[in-house]
Amino acid sequence: MEAQENPSLLIKLGAPIFFVALTLTMLYVFASNVYLTLSGVLSHSNTISFYKGALYLLGSGLGVAIFAYFSIVELWLGKKLAPKTSKFLMKMAIGSAVLMLILPHVAHYSLDGYLASNGYEQCNAASRQWLHSKTIVYVNHEKVCEELVRQEK
Repeated sequence: MEAQENPSLLIKLGAPIFFVALTLTMLYVFASNVYLTLSGVLSHSNTISFYKGALYLLGSGLGVAIFAYFSIVELWLGKKLAPKTSKFLMKMAIGSAVLMLILPHVAHYSLDGYLASNGYEQCNAASRQWLHSKTIVYVNHEKVCEELVRQEK
């Protein structure tokens, strides 16, 4: 049986701090963007921005939170995870990956249908996309879209 190497002090201190900071950042960006979209919808704003890329951060933030928990228990507390806990965390990791892949699309199509039924339309000229990160701008009147485009130039 091989002897297990002890992680360096940098890894013992850095990994948990990194994973906790990354988790908090991801969940903050997710929550703030959902808040901005919902506040626009509820206040019937002339423009509503929907940052689809932020919705990926809920699933990935929960996944990183699992790494944070694991690193704190193993590196700081020096304990091994119980088999039941490991099994539960594995299920949570799979669930967070599924959530990360499904939530942005379900939210996009739901919001798109809701806003269309309330007289909003997409302003493609003001919307942006980079890889999977897409910001969709909805407007309640075509003139608002034209004004947004004029402001960007």
